[in-house]
Amino acid sequence: MKLFLTGILLTFGHLALAQQDFHTILPEGKIPLDFTQRSTFKYDIDRASISEDDQRFDRENKDKFYLESNFGIDDFLSSGRVLFNDPVTNYLNSVLYEVLKDDPQTRKEVRVYAVKSHVPNAFATNNGMIFVNLGLLAKLENEAQLAYILSHELIHYREQHVLNSYVKNERISDGRDGYKGFSEDEKLIAQSSYSKELEIEADAKGFDIYKGTAYSKDSMDRIFDILGQADQLLLDSEFDYAFFEYGDYRLPEKLKLTEFAQYEVNEAYDDEKSTHPNTETRRVNLQEQLAGVANKDGATFIYARERFDEVKRLARYELCRQYLLDRAYHKALYLAYDLLQQDPESVYLRKCIAKALYGATYSGWKESTREVLVSAEMQKIDHLLDAMSGRELKVLALSQLYPLYRANREDAEVHLMLKDLITRLQKDHTDIVDKLFASSGGEEMQYYQHAFTGLEGREELMTLFEENEPDTGTELYQKRKMRSEGTKVNSTLVLTPAYIKVNQRKKDMIRYADGEGVLVQMDDKIRKVSDKLKMDNDVLNVHDIDRDDITDFRSHAILNEWLNEKLGSGESTMVSPIHNEMMAVLDTYDQDYLTMVMAISVKEKVKDKGIKIAFTVLMPIFAPVTLPSLVSPKYTYHLSITFHGATESVAGGDLRAMKFKDTNSLMSSNLYYTLFKLKHGK
Repeated sequence: MKLFLTGILLTFGHLALAQQDFHTILPEGKIPLDFTQRSTFKYDIDRASISEDDQRFDRENKDKFYLESNFGIDDFLSSGRVLFNDPVTNYLNSVLYEVLKDDPQTRKEVRVYAVKSHVPNAFATNNGMIFVNLGLLAKLENEAQLAYILSHELIHYREQHVLNSYVKNERISDGRDGYKGFSEDEKLIAQSSYSKELEIEADAKGFDIYKGTAYSKDSMDRIFDILGQADQLLLDSEFDYAFFEYGDYRLPEKLKLTEFAQYEVNEAYDDEKSTHPNTETRRVNLQEQLAGVANKDGATFIYARERFDEVKRLARYELCRQYLLDRAYHKALYLAYDLLQQDPESVYLRKCIAKALYGATYSGWKESTREVLVSAEMQKIDHLLDAMSGRELKVLALSQLYPLYRANREDAEVHLMLKDLITRLQKDHTDIVDKLFASSGGEEMQYYQHAFTGLEGREELMTLFEENEPDTGTELYQKRKMRSEGTKVNSTLVLTPAYIKVNQRKKDMIRYADGEGVLVQMDDKIRKVSDKLKMDNDVLNVHDIDRDDITDFRSHAILNEWLNEKLGSGESTMVSPIHNEMMAVLDTYDQDYLTMVMAISVKEKVKDKGIKIAFTVLMPIFAPVTLPSLVSPKYTYHLSITFHGATESVAGGDLRAMKFKDTNSLMSSNLYYTLFKLKHGK
């Protein structure tokens, strides 16, 4: 057994000598104008297209649509998940150009971006952007299927479906066009019905575009098989429990699922309240169109198949990371396991499996990922993670993390996860050291107690347990006292400040344009305050970026993903699965800390305004009392939080609410106070 475990460590050691085989896909080259032009600029262009011949109600709602959609899309573009000039996006645009090779005008108007999301979806915007999620691309079988999906999305753009749907839904909600007196449920059904009409139109007219291409028409029917189970992770590899077993460490039969739930795909599901027609309807419509095509021959691939296969491979590798960030640990584990069958020396994939098990040791993640699992292999993994006790799952995660640590002790995220796991093991299970490292004394041993029996490096693991014992009461008191005294931070990297302006007196309460103006100026304010405090701070602000600032844009993308995962997990001690990526960004700017700053300006609605005005007019003597209450109260909320990158711990924070309007001087004052506290550890 000792030789067997030594072999495992040697395998991991060999992997450590190899280069990291995969790095997350990032944007490349010159930043497209879609990402750098101001939202207000785009909004002004769009609103100029509104016809004066439209009804006033429609003009107002088109204006509202252009405002909300431009700011919403720009937030999405700066989220860190949208790619450009990378191999995946370049391939998508190549296929799009092939589809539109006889339509040069539309080719000038549209462009495709890949999106780092596991959700199997594609969608088009009103201004010519088409987004294809990696989760959809990873499921397609060939280039022809991709060409059909792009043809479908082109119709959504060409026919302005997004705008028309928005205006129609507003008319239905307002009880216009014969919808007066409809219940909320009836209105929802009417809105869903209109949405399905648009989808059917996109299917039909999209096929008209597609049949004019050189792609094969015979592969189209399969696309609905794919879309019918798009939410499922259906892979080729059979999951073998032996992957986690070695020596005497054997999973008991109770953890191994032998009977599986059987599910049949219902293509004729009730779509009354759905935005899309059911699969049966779409399949029948397509088959009717295909029947009218005399020559169904064509190419499954126009570009080299190897290019499609490589793009699909990149998408699947990236999805392991995305599943981890979205805390879908069971899917991250199975996808990495599947890919490992073809790439057994991949350090990235082995780390994804270890990270998935580590993440699963934190309670609560399952509640957000409950779903029907069609795949028997996914049912196995789901059952394994569910049936294991907290102690057993932590030991399993430790058995995967420790060899990675031994293979590369410089891997910071593996080391942090290992330390956190060992600390929590001892805190939650006070007898764990005896169970794992002491002799049984004749007692029957539980299976997990064999996890490290005969392990080369066992003494080092025992030392790690000693070094990472949970804090005693006195130690906790000392740490709380140190935290109350604060960490003195002389420099930090400030991530894109957030600013929201809300006017509750207006129908459309969020004042988008006002907020953008403040954000663009935020860099200058932070730098001036930093100079006054003699702090060497850097600012990453994607609201004020040039097309050549690709390093800043990529850095922001990684930090934004890290921050969203960190704040979304709800677990203060949990180590992010992209810790190393975050630290690499901080190293680029020679910073140890990361700061998020947010401000919210609120103008509240005056309560009982009509009564107060009438009272003032009828009884002027009370004007000195009533007039001040007619002025809308103004509040400014200021929030900041600073993280120490290496430990991912909170180094400082600030939350204040002030009954003042958000003037430039107040904004500067808040920033000064925040950074002053940070510098002096207040």
